[in-house]
Amino acid sequence: MPGFELPQGLLGCPADGDDDMDSVPREWIAELPVLHHDNVLTATREPWLAIDPKPYLGDPAYDPLQHMLNFPDRLATDPAGFARRMAGLLDLDPDRLRYWLFARCVQESVRAPQLRAAAIQLAP
Repeated sequence: MPGFELPQGLLGCPADGDDDMDSVPREWIAELPVLHHDNVLTATREPWLAIDPKPYLGDPAYDPLQHMLNFPDRLATDPAGFARRMAGLLDLDPDRLRYWLFARCVQESVRAPQLRAAAIQLAP
């Protein structure tokens, strides 16, 4: 898929925590891959508060996938439209989000067969 090349500095990085983070693309973020509606609360200092974070460093277009997978009706109705809407709301590359959504639908379709139709519709 176009645009999915790993940065050269990440290939072969040691997993001991002493790796050089200078090789990580600046547009990558600390994401919350398990962020879902049950882990977002209203708060007083800010309009909302994310609880139970499990941060990872990665592609911003990967971050909203768990939220999207938690709404199977929206995903089943129009997966490409859902991806475009989320990308627009989050100021993300719509193609990149769609590719990630396709990959997760394929991966999750083993235990959630209803995602197979979405994966077929999202296929590049």
